[in-house]
Amino acid sequence: MVGQRRVARGPGIALAAIVGLWTTGAAVATDGQSAESALSAALYTTAQAERGRGEYTTWCAHCHRSDLLGDERAEVPSLAEDSFFLRWEGRSLSALYEMISKDMPGDKPGALDARACADIVAYILQVNGYPAGARELRAGAAALKDAVIERP
Repeated sequence: MVGQRRVARGPGIALAAIVGLWTTGAAVATDGQSAESALSAALYTTAQAERGRGEYTTWCAHCHRSDLLGDERAEVPSLAEDSFFLRWEGRSLSALYEMISKDMPGDKPGALDARACADIVAYILQVNGYPAGARELRAGAAALKDAVIERP
């Protein structure tokens, strides 16, 4: 696997980010991280997820509900739990970010700025059990293209 991070949720609700190029059994990480530190790197901060909660409440909760479970009958997808992973597992965080930035909110597509989109993605990660870290999730789809959502 070349240059991809895997966002994984383990039994202890751990986030694993695998970054690098696997050659001859050794990992070479990007962004100045060692392969070992990349395995436990978190992708957002608690403060960012809190901002994301506020943005989500303002822009998203009226359709996706305050619990992020959506409304299947109204064809509003869940952003939490198994339904989230059924839809997003194996896809990149950039795909989630792009969908939010271009298509959301449904009644005002494209109304969110780059920071609000990143903050909402951080909040979605937090709700789905991914731990916070020391660095904020960067805004912009290009910054997130190597992070792939997966569960064990």
